Amino acid sequence: MRKIVVEDYTGMWCGWCPRALASLENAVHKYANNLIPIAIHGGGYDEPLYCSTYYNKLKQLTGYPTLEINRRAQSNKYLLDTYIDNDLAKLTTVEVNVSAMWNEEKTDINVSSEIIFRVAQDPVNYSLAYVITEDSLSDPNWRQANYLSGRNQYKGFFPELDKMVDSEHSIANMVFRHTAIAAASILSGFPSSVKPTVVVDEVQKHQHVFRNMSQYSTWKNKEHLDIIVLLLNNATGEIVNANISRVKLNATTGIQQVANATEKRKRSGSLRCLGTLYFCTY
Repeated sequence: MRKIVVEDYTGMWCGWCPRALASLENAVHKYANNLIPIAIHGGGYDEPLYCSTYYNKLKQLTGYPTLEINRRAQSNKYLLDTYIDNDLAKLTTVEVNVSAMWNEEKTDINVSSEIIFRVAQDPVNYSLAYVITEDSLSDPNWRQANYLSGRNQYKGFFPELDKMVDSEHSIANMVFRHTAIAAASILSGFPSSVKPTVVVDEVQKHQHVFRNMSQYSTWKNKEHLDIIVLLLNNATGEIVNANISRVKLNATTGIQQVANATEKRKRSGSLRCLGTLYFCTY
C-alpha cells in the first residue's frame, strides 16, 4: 500500500500556521490510513515543540507555514486533495514496514524496518530515515498565534478551517497532533540502509535505536508515540513510500511476569520454598 507523507512546517509563534494545521487535519480525516501526517515545529529553541533533529530540513525552508507532500510538491493552498490523489494514483513498486518498542529500562526505542521490492527495476539510490511523533500534546502555558481569527473571508472551505476562524487570536489549550519529537537521518537517510541492486520479493531489513529519549524534552506520554519510516530517493529527494506504527511498550509475557515476581519475593525474603515449588506469604 502506498502511504502519502505530508510534512507541515509550523510553529506556535506563526500566526498563519493554523491555516496549514487545518489543511493537514482535513486531509487526515479524508484519507485516514493512506496518509502519514508529520507536524514539524521550527523557528528556534524558543518554540516549545521545536524539533532540533529536523534541523537539516528546517534550514531549507523559505517560510512558514510550508506543507510538503512526499517532498515532491509544496502547497500554500487550503485543500491538499489534488496533490494526494495524484500520488495515490502512482504505482507502488516497493513495500515498507516498521515496528518499534521501548527497551526494558524505558530509556531507548528500538526500531526495525523492512522493505520489499515488488517490481523489477534499475539500480536505486534509496535510503531509510525515521521519525517519532506524538499525538495529543497540550500545555496550559502554550498559545498558538492565529491570524485567521475573525477573518470570515477564510470561512466556507472546510470545517477545520472554519474552526480556526472562529477561534481566538491567541489559542489557549490547543491540542497538537502528529508532532515530530525526534528524527534520524531525516534529510538523506542512513547510508547503505537499502541495497542499490533490486531483487524482487527480497526482504531487506534495517534497525536503528533512538537512545536516551529523555533528551527530547517535548514528548509526554510513552503510549502516544508513533514510529514512521521514510523511504527516500536520494537522486530526487522525494519520499518513495512510508509507513507508521505505534511504539509498543516492552512486552513481558505472563511467564516472565511470574518469574520476575518470584525472584523479587525471593530477594525480599517473603517467599517460603518447598522443593522446587514456591509458596508466597503476604
